[in-house]
Amino acid sequence: MDFKTLNRYQESANTFIDRYYNAKPGRLYELMATFFKMGGTTLDIGCASGRDLAYLKGAGYQVEGLDAVAAFVEHCQETLKDVPVFYDSLPHLEKLDSNHYDNILLSAVLMHVTQDEIPIAAKNIMRVLSDKGRVLLTFRNQRQTLANDVERENDGRLYSEIELEQLISLFKECGGKLLFAEKQSDEEREDVTWHNLVFEKSDQKVIKKEATVIGLDHIYFSVRDLKCSEEFYDRIMPVLGFKKSSKPIDGDEHIHYFCRHYGISLRSANNGTPDFDAYAPGLHHFCFRVDSKEDLQEIYLKLKENKIELAGPKLFKEYAEDYHAIFFNDPNGIRLEVTNYREQRRRHRKNFDDIE
Repeated sequence: MDFKTLNRYQESANTFIDRYYNAKPGRLYELMATFFKMGGTTLDIGCASGRDLAYLKGAGYQVEGLDAVAAFVEHCQETLKDVPVFYDSLPHLEKLDSNHYDNILLSAVLMHVTQDEIPIAAKNIMRVLSDKGRVLLTFRNQRQTLANDVERENDGRLYSEIELEQLISLFKECGGKLLFAEKQSDEEREDVTWHNLVFEKSDQKVIKKEATVIGLDHIYFSVRDLKCSEEFYDRIMPVLGFKKSSKPIDGDEHIHYFCRHYGISLRSANNGTPDFDAYAPGLHHFCFRVDSKEDLQEIYLKLKENKIELAGPKLFKEYAEDYHAIFFNDPNGIRLEVTNYREQRRRHRKNFDDIE
C-alpha cells in the first residue's frame, strides 16, 4: 500500500471512521446479498470503521477483517470483540492462507495500491479465495480536482488510475470469471463514479503462493560508540519515518529503528576490531529510498535542520538519467544515502516476471 496514504489515514483515523460509518452502503449491501455465499467465510480487506464487518456478522457470515492502518485495526478490535481483525496489507496478504475464503469484500481499497503493485494484489486476492469463491470489488474514478501529483487527492491520498478493461483482464489471468460489472454515480459527489465488479474463482486454476523474497527484514550495524551513534541516528531516523525501541539481546544493549518494511539495529562493536572501511570486504554503503525527488528535497531540508552534514541533493546521470541522491556519514564512517524511486526500479517491479 502507498505509504503517504497510510500515514494520512493513520493521522486522521477518527475523522475517517466517522465518515465511513455514516456513509450510505445500500448498493454495496445489495450486491453482497446477491453474490456472496450465505454463511461463508468472509474477509473484509480494508475494514476501516468496521461498519461492513458488523453488517456481515449480523447477516450470518463467518467474518474476518484486515487493514493496513493500525488505528483502524485497533478501532475494530475494540468495537467488534467477537470478530478476528488483524494487520495485513495488499499487495502480498502475507498472513493469509491460500484457497480459504468463500467471499472477499474489497471496497474502495484497490485504488490506494500503486499501479505496479495492482497485478501482485490481484494474484494474491485470487490466491486466498476458495474454489468458486467470490470477490466484490469497488473502485472509483479519479476526480478532476487533484493536487499537482495527478494521482493524489489534495490531502495526499493516492488514487491510482485504474483502467476497467485492463483490470478485468488482469483478474481473468489470475483465474477469475467476471460475474457482474456496473457503474454507479456517487450520490454526494457529482465528479465521482464508482465501478462495482464481482469475480468468481475458477476451480480450474488454483493460485499458489510462490516462495520468493519479498523485501529486507533487518540490517545490523556494529558501532564503535553506541551512545554517540544513537544520538546521531535519533536525528535521522524519525525524519525517514522510522520509530525506535531498545531491547537487549543476549545481555548486550541494542538500539532498534523500524518502519513498516524493515528494521535497522545498532550494537557495540567488539573491542580491538578495526574501524569501518567501505572498501574492505563487507558493507560499502546503505541506501534509503523515497518516492520522488521532491520527497528527497524535503528529507534534505529536515536533515539540515537537525544539523546533519550532507552532500547533495544532486543528479547523478552517471548512474541513471533520473538518479537524485544525498549522502552523509554516521559517526562510524558508515556511508548512508537517500535516493528517489527512479523509473528503472519501477519498471523492474512492474515487469519483473518478463525480465530474463
